[in-house]
Amino acid sequence: MTGHVVVTGGRGAIGTAVCDDLHRAGLTVTAVDVVPTRTTPPYQQLIGDVRDLEAMTAALYGVDAIVHCGGLASDRKGHEHDTYDINVAGTCTLLLAAARSAVRRVVHLSSINALGCVGPGTPAYLPVDDEHPHTPISPYQLSKHLAEEACRQFADRENATVISLRPTYVIHPADPARVGPGSSDLYAYVDIRDVVQAVRLALSADLTGFHTALLAADDLWGGHQLDSVLARDYPDIPWHDGTTPRSTLVNCSKARSLLGWTPTSA
Repeated sequence: MTGHVVVTGGRGAIGTAVCDDLHRAGLTVTAVDVVPTRTTPPYQQLIGDVRDLEAMTAALYGVDAIVHCGGLASDRKGHEHDTYDINVAGTCTLLLAAARSAVRRVVHLSSINALGCVGPGTPAYLPVDDEHPHTPISPYQLSKHLAEEACRQFADRENATVISLRPTYVIHPADPARVGPGSSDLYAYVDIRDVVQAVRLALSADLTGFHTALLAADDLWGGHQLDSVLARDYPDIPWHDGTTPRSTLVNCSKARSLLGWTPTSA
């Protein structure tokens, strides 16, 4: 892809990695966040809030695509209203600005949490895939589910293309303090470099309409073996796809088929 891309949440861990990668790929990049980056990046940055319709409309004028990374990344106990306001209302406002500015491609950083099958939730079956029923439990999970529905509506109403990427537990190799996912997260993880790869592929994929794509590595975090964790942690959850269990509890076949994505980092 060529052109101009706005990245919301440009100061966040995922947003920064996306901005750096797209800039290296030769795209014009504008990072939007409520606070400036600590250093001066080699691309444009704007201070703005995704809930500000006029500011977002102005920021998107003449832009070819949006990568929407902005939002809260987890629950805020006692501040659930912030989760809904930023993640849901912010996404809806950004999409309205996109409609006003005639931007017709959006890559939305959602989460496996939109399905409600991790954390406080329980999978209906394994491996979890993109067709898994949505049963959000926490405010954060509900916010991700509702943001995806807003993206679906925008794609249908505006004849646009929106890909909601659903990463599992994102691992940043430069962070030595990472703990990693456990049984409640299906031991599923994805390297930030593979998330960035998925974003780049989603920006140029020959697609129309609304699509989702789970992102996970081809193995379990911490060297866990699938047969062992199935027997120990998930004995009552049925295996869904009729195949012999292999190495992971998340089925990323849609990311592979729609985007040509393959996790490469370990």
